[in-house]
Amino acid sequence: MKNKEFTVVNGYFCEQNHLKLREFFLEHEVDMHESINVEFKHWRFLQVDLILNYICAFLNTLGGKIFIGIDDNGIVKGISLK
Repeated sequence: MKNKEFTVVNGYFCEQNHLKLREFFLEHEVDMHESINVEFKHWRFLQVDLILNYICAFLNTLGGKIFIGIDDNGIVKGISLK
């Protein structure tokens, strides 16, 4: 049996071969698309009530990832935290 390599990310152990770190650059297009498991949300300001609705929806289905600060075309727009 092969030994698995692990690394710690945000306090969680992750298998090295499943670890996919991404870098995002303002006004650049990302290399993924929206799907049933991936949602892009571009809001000018952080809207916690809306984020919680999306999180609940994902938890009640198959799960997935919500990327805040990316528009529907996959362009990184960022978000103001003030």
